[in-house]
Amino acid sequence: MTVEVDKDKEHYNNGIDSYTFTATVKDGHGNLVVGKPIDIDWQTNPTVDGLKLTKQNNSVSNAQGQVTATLTSTVVAIDVQVSAKTATQQTPMNADKKVSFISPDELASLTVSPDHVTEGEGEGHTYTFTATVKDFSGQAKSGVAVAWSATNSKGVTITDKNLVTQVVGDGKTDDDGKAQYQIYSKSGGFVAVMVTAKVNDSSVGSKNKMVEIKANEQDVANFFILDYHYKDGESLGRSVPKERMNFGWQEMKFKPEYLPGKLHIDGYSGVYDSSNKSVVDVEALQGDFQVKKAGTATLTTTFTHPESGRYLKYVIPDVKIDHFVIVDFNPTGPGVGYAYSKDRIDTIQPLPSCTRGNRIKERDLGSSIDYLVKNLNLDLIQKGLLGDPQHELNIVGVTMGGLYVESKESKESKESIQAHLLNKQDSYTKAYVVLCEK
Repeated sequence: MTVEVDKDKEHYNNGIDSYTFTATVKDGHGNLVVGKPIDIDWQTNPTVDGLKLTKQNNSVSNAQGQVTATLTSTVVAIDVQVSAKTATQQTPMNADKKVSFISPDELASLTVSPDHVTEGEGEGHTYTFTATVKDFSGQAKSGVAVAWSATNSKGVTITDKNLVTQVVGDGKTDDDGKAQYQIYSKSGGFVAVMVTAKVNDSSVGSKNKMVEIKANEQDVANFFILDYHYKDGESLGRSVPKERMNFGWQEMKFKPEYLPGKLHIDGYSGVYDSSNKSVVDVEALQGDFQVKKAGTATLTTTFTHPESGRYLKYVIPDVKIDHFVIVDFNPTGPGVGYAYSKDRIDTIQPLPSCTRGNRIKERDLGSSIDYLVKNLNLDLIQKGLLGDPQHELNIVGVTMGGLYVESKESKESKESIQAHLLNKQDSYTKAYVVLCEK
């Protein structure tokens, strides 16, 4: 009997890689024993727990007089001698070669520097991952190719071009068994980036680390004021500079201009908040901010991509509502006045007064109203400054807002009202309502 083994490559101790041993059996005359049941006793030397010899399914020899067995291992085993003997043999026959099972190149460790959350975007906030590879004997191994990947928390590869990933050098381990990989964000943050290093398909050949990249906080320069009856997709007109958003009114809603002409980031979901909801409240689903009263608030919006985990964070500080406009919705009330074509104000009649609060001064709001109407061509009536534009004051022709001009020290000067157009549609309007605040 002869015993041969198919030793053609390295075998790993993964319980899957196997050697096949073939025993060729002859009778006492040197003839092949074909198609006969042959009971062969297979043995290993040394005998180690984790080495497993498995005979073929049946003991009948094939047409070449051969019977086989396979050897697998879940432990490191070096120079294992397999032997076989039949029931009539006294001395086992050794296989023609010794075999070994080694541990694959082991990814001994994966570290990341810095080991805390990076505080911003750009190359200056780079994470560097270092993989250390060792051979089956525990020695650092050079020249091993390390495969890297960057995925989200669910294991989906991040393809967003804002996440920069780069292999350091040629991607193989150096003399110390180390290979490196770097990531950073060109723009925006990433909620979770899982970096995986892999040297083979074995469980000991793969490790991962999860990191977060914090987004830079961004401000906005402008806001869009929504029409009173605004519907998604309708034009909002031009955006208003932040410094001109120094007043508001009942039911006034607005959205920040996150990108030029954009109320949101396409493909991203938004989370909105206000530090002072008694001044500026927020509609969580639509991201509409609504002015409630005079005061100051800081607004925050976070846009997150559902797949890549990339996010943009807007922090809008010092949204300051200096004046909260209230008007008398009764068209016959004391707040309504009439204008002549020349100076717009009928100075013969008593100055309109406020049924609630005090008249807003010309020097506080006059330039802001004129800027929105004349420079930006906004229709403050459609925006709801006088309430529902389809009802109340507008239906009786009130399309101007009156501001209080204080009397000067001169005896010839006296108190007056300066009226301002609230839209540019009708410059000959005669009626105005005095603008008040609490």
